[in-house]
Amino acid sequence: MDEDDSSTQTDGRFQTSEEIPVKKIVLTFGLIAGVVLSAEMVLTIPFMDEIGFNRGLLVGYTTMVLAFLLIYFGIRTYRDNSPGGTVSFGRAFTIGILIGVIASACYVAESLLLFSVNHATLIVQLIHTPHQPS
Repeated sequence: MDEDDSSTQTDGRFQTSEEIPVKKIVLTFGLIAGVVLSAEMVLTIPFMDEIGFNRGLLVGYTTMVLAFLLIYFGIRTYRDNSPGGTVSFGRAFTIGILIGVIASACYVAESLLLFSVNHATLIVQLIHTPHQPS
């Protein structure tokens, strides 16, 4: 093999000197999803009375689905950057879980911060908001 080649053969497998940046992919897509989830809550809480309970549920769940689509994009980015363009189910599952955990942790941290700062006002608002069945 040429010395310029960035891959070496070990035990019949090729290992590249460039490792796929799993940590970077997981952190990037997890934090973006977490920011989307957190921004939705921060932007909709002040308009809770105008939006209403049913529309609030629709906005919240739609935002969560859109944010968790970043799990798919994170796994696809990993696959596109991997040698051969393939990824095992186990590796994809791990990446997806990690992105989801980071996004959820951001959402929970933001919720705790928001409720600790405005807890009395928000609790009273949530209790007195009429919940109409759809």
